[in-house]
Amino acid sequence: MWFCGTVTPPLIVEGYKKDQALQDKLNAARAANDFPLYQSLMRELRQQKSGGAEPVLKPLLLRYADGRLTRLDVDGSAVKSLMAIHVESPSRVWLTGSEGAILFGSAETGFNPVPHAGQVTENLVSIDRFRDRFIIASDFGLFEFDGHVLTRLKPRLNSPEINRNVPNPLCIQSVGDILMYFDLKHGVCRWDGENWDWIDIPDALLEREFKGLK
Repeated sequence: MWFCGTVTPPLIVEGYKKDQALQDKLNAARAANDFPLYQSLMRELRQQKSGGAEPVLKPLLLRYADGRLTRLDVDGSAVKSLMAIHVESPSRVWLTGSEGAILFGSAETGFNPVPHAGQVTENLVSIDRFRDRFIIASDFGLFEFDGHVLTRLKPRLNSPEINRNVPNPLCIQSVGDILMYFDLKHGVCRWDGENWDWIDIPDALLEREFKGLK
């Protein structure tokens, strides 16, 4: 099993707990899926607690095997945060992260950045293999990836009037010949490589406190 994330300096966590007003703003921004505001508030928090300087964020990569949890070194990659993992085989592991970062390697050989064309600097939040290609989800889009070039993939959105027709991916998952696409604002759909089949979700299931279907 593999795990990834970010090592957050304690000053950020402590500041978040002590500043109730800022905590309320962060919670409200997260509930509204307003990620630009959320990121802006987090930058404000980091600068407040570090005297105006941006603290150093470090990527975290863990591997669990043979009853042991081992931390792997990826600090030399310059990526601040790791957000997704795709394991093709023990010797072929792909990592994606902040500011368009893609890394490739293994637990034995280490991980190296993968230069890619496409000028994508968004956070890459999910990756999976779909048939003969990779699909990568960023904060605000989907991409096809051939190992060298990121090409923007435009989903046919369920509600194009929401968020100015901009995708807001949460996760992708390949299941056989179908790619499941989860979008924070537009919902869930199946993609067969050509058609985007959006799944109808009852409003009751979307309530914060689910009280059962009628």
